[in-house]
Amino acid sequence: MRPENVKIIGLMFYGRAQFTNILECYLKNNLRTNGGWLDEVHFIANTAHEDDLSWLSDLVGSNPSYVLIDDIKGPWTKLWTYTETLDADTIVVKIDDDVVYMHEEAIPRLVTALVNHPEAYAVGGNIVNTPHSQFWQYHTGLLLPYLPDPEALDATSLESWRASELPYYDGEYPVLFNWSLHASPHHDKTRWLPLPPTEQQSDPDFPASSRYLTATPAWNTTWPSPRGGWTMMTYAPEIALWAMAAQIHYSFLAHLEEDALKSNLLSKYSFMPNHIWNQQYERYSVNFMALRAGKMARQRLFVNDEIGITMGANKEHEEPFLIDIGAVVSHFSFGSQHELLQTDLLERYLGYANEMVCGANNQKGMITSNMTRTIH
Repeated sequence: MRPENVKIIGLMFYGRAQFTNILECYLKNNLRTNGGWLDEVHFIANTAHEDDLSWLSDLVGSNPSYVLIDDIKGPWTKLWTYTETLDADTIVVKIDDDVVYMHEEAIPRLVTALVNHPEAYAVGGNIVNTPHSQFWQYHTGLLLPYLPDPEALDATSLESWRASELPYYDGEYPVLFNWSLHASPHHDKTRWLPLPPTEQQSDPDFPASSRYLTATPAWNTTWPSPRGGWTMMTYAPEIALWAMAAQIHYSFLAHLEEDALKSNLLSKYSFMPNHIWNQQYERYSVNFMALRAGKMARQRLFVNDEIGITMGANKEHEEPFLIDIGAVVSHFSFGSQHELLQTDLLERYLGYANEMVCGANNQKGMITSNMTRTIH
């Protein structure tokens, strides 16, 4: 049940229309005017690109629950000062502009966990394509064996987001069954293909069931550095690369397809009975989280907001950063994973949203943009 007498806003540091175009369907469904929990969504414009700013201006003009904030400029630590203008008890749900999937229960679960755990500094979600969630998914069997299609396809040939409609991989297997994380995409709009069951494999020298992940990037999965580095490459070097993220996303889309039939996504991704994980002051991604505005306004972040929120200010006040494992969202990419835009993954997430989320009156077209335009 939505808590009474409290304002709940979505807060986005916005920069890229090509991602937010998809996310907007989820945001709209989560507005209070549409039966959701968000009173408003506030977009802090954090880009100098006129096409992205124009798109945002049109979007905000289309819905009175969307609010444009364009008078705060600077790094992440500066943008967070916006919380000082809000009532201290306001619940802020911070959502990155490249979240491309959000479970219908994700925001209610975050808010409920925050209210039920007043000792918490903040509550984060179970974020697909982050270092910790990748480790969990690997060890609970959620990462599936995929490799990139060696054949180039017409960039406009994607007809379905469904993983079940992909052919099996029929190319060469990596030397020593370990695909290089540093390899570049074979071609533009590379798709990834599932490895076939053992009895259907065309390579007689492939010695084990393809259900083992040793031939794929997931084999490199490790627990991220508990202290966290200043950059993603020092904090979690494996997931900082695009190939790991591509396999994570394709696996997730396969589970989304099954969820459309069986409604079992949360049962797969919620691996803890009470759904609450205490991060114990180790670093965690803040692509999707909830906290009270007063928590941020009372302190200043330093170089990195992620480190400041999950390892710094909260530890200083002895307030844990919690994670609701059932609040599932998918985060498209970190800056070091920009090659993901050379796959067809964004088109697949768009196809899913148009079919399952957006509704007939809010269908989205594909927005292309500068592939180097990536932010936290």
